[in-house]
Amino acid sequence: MRRMSWAAVATLASFSLLIAGCSKSSPGGEEASPTSTEPVGVTVDEGLLPEVEGEFAESATILFPLKPGETRPTPTPTPEPEAEPEAEAEPEPAPDEAADGAGDEAAGDEAAGDEAAGDEAAPTDEAEPTDEAAPPDEEPTDEAAPTDEEPTDEGDGEEEAEPEEPPSPYLDPPETLQSKILKEGTGEVVKAGQLLSVFYRGQIWGQEDAFDENFESGGLSTLRLQSGMVINGWVRGLQGKKVGSRVLLVVPPAEGYGITGDQYGIIKGTDTLAFVVDILYQFDPETQAQEDAKFTGEASKVRVSGELGAEPTIQTPAGIDPPEDVTTTVIAEGTGDVVEEGDTVLIQFKAIDWSGNEAGSSWFEGAGATPLDAYSTAQGDESQVTPFSSLVGKKVGSRVLVELPGKQDAYQAVIVVIDIVMVVPKG
Repeated sequence: MRRMSWAAVATLASFSLLIAGCSKSSPGGEEASPTSTEPVGVTVDEGLLPEVEGEFAESATILFPLKPGETRPTPTPTPEPEAEPEAEAEPEPAPDEAADGAGDEAAGDEAAGDEAAGDEAAPTDEAEPTDEAAPPDEEPTDEAAPTDEEPTDEGDGEEEAEPEEPPSPYLDPPETLQSKILKEGTGEVVKAGQLLSVFYRGQIWGQEDAFDENFESGGLSTLRLQSGMVINGWVRGLQGKKVGSRVLLVVPPAEGYGITGDQYGIIKGTDTLAFVVDILYQFDPETQAQEDAKFTGEASKVRVSGELGAEPTIQTPAGIDPPEDVTTTVIAEGTGDVVEEGDTVLIQFKAIDWSGNEAGSSWFEGAGATPLDAYSTAQGDESQVTPFSSLVGKKVGSRVLVELPGKQDAYQAVIVVIDIVMVVPKG
């Protein structure tokens, strides 16, 4: 049985945070209060839109439009560290020279030996300390003493003004939300409130580097297309598009992170953002787990009741001490795919603490299935292990009971019942 770190247990102790339904790398929902969540159509002004390079579901780069006569800045290459010069080897002496040198050294050693012998036989007075090195009795002068003269103002000038930033070579961004289909898919129409699995790249207008992306880092992200869970520009800009589409979004501050910017200080309140979003899958958050999963009969001290595919009821065992280690019990086994390490899975869950108080749930109205990203099912070193690592090896459609130990004076033990709804394809 794998023992999980206290940090991992604390993750589930604050289990209610998971109902946000966003992967850790998705654009957060810190937007200003939206005036509308209605979808927008194709962009109005083609002349202000960036170009996009890259293949669907593989890569994307956003190239912002240039002012007339301007050229695209060349990225400054990162200088490679200079290699340290190799030390030159000293030339070896010729055989005759080496022999002569050795003879001279030997003769020198003999002479040195004679001198040493003479010194030992007749020590002289020269070795006795003299007063020559004694410090003089002269008193120190005041030459180095500080004076009372006031410093002059010579050299004190006005502070140099900071150099002004060169003007941007790019056109100013559009002032309204822009949404353009770069490649139209053939899947179902995207609706607000649904779960989407996407690849994306985001750049601040006029900057060539991405502030967030998952093509090269993080992999496919699954998120809830709902205000408060993603920025409003995504909710409005992706509605009505089809699964399988590549969409370009240009998001002004009012539809993005508002006048305050993001919480990390990367995006300012005046920044317009550009995104490329590749929509790969859409899922209904009301999807339930398998109703005809087979009960296993595995014993547990925790009592779980209720129909499969519906909200369970959990009863804390009376007179039983909380577990000291994480324990996992498969209540009913589904017939779907096996969850592998690093999978993103959709779950329904309900959790209570050992006193019977609710600690989180996805069963309340408007919540629905919650995506757990690949980090949540990692099984690497202890710092990466989460309570959901125990889902690895279980089948989709299963109902799983997980008991987590508490920590004295920090939080109670937690009991959670998880229905594995589905595994999100990797791409």
